[in-house]
Amino acid sequence: MRNSALGLVLWLVASLAAGWVGSRFMPGEWYASLTKPAWTPPSAVFGPVWTALYVLMGVAAWLVWRKAGFSGAPTALGLFVAQLALNSGEKGIVTLDRVIRVMRRTGHDMRREYKETSEGGLAVNVTEC
Repeated sequence: MRNSALGLVLWLVASLAAGWVGSRFMPGEWYASLTKPAWTPPSAVFGPVWTALYVLMGVAAWLVWRKAGFSGAPTALGLFVAQLALNSGEKGIVTLDRVIRVMRRTGHDMRREYKETSEGGLAVNVTEC
């Protein structure tokens, strides 16, 4: 059985680290100069709300990992890590080209691992359908 408590801590750290990196790149003057609707929340709300969202994303990833592990949910956890990298906002770490390459590799891996059945579902590790 996986060390559940340690896994939770690691997923939370990964998620919150991505949020912290993203917080280093504030929108700046252009955002302040935008005409915003009256219902736009005050700036002080964004920090706590984004923190809560990143905590919830970390918990969600942990729940998937705890149930299926990396080998059982490579696509879900891979896409989660990719979106965390994109959410971090760090320029130069993740490019659209890299994301497309990862998505293509994921598609090739899925085609190799899963085959469509005659009932329209997916079967795992099937050599012939």
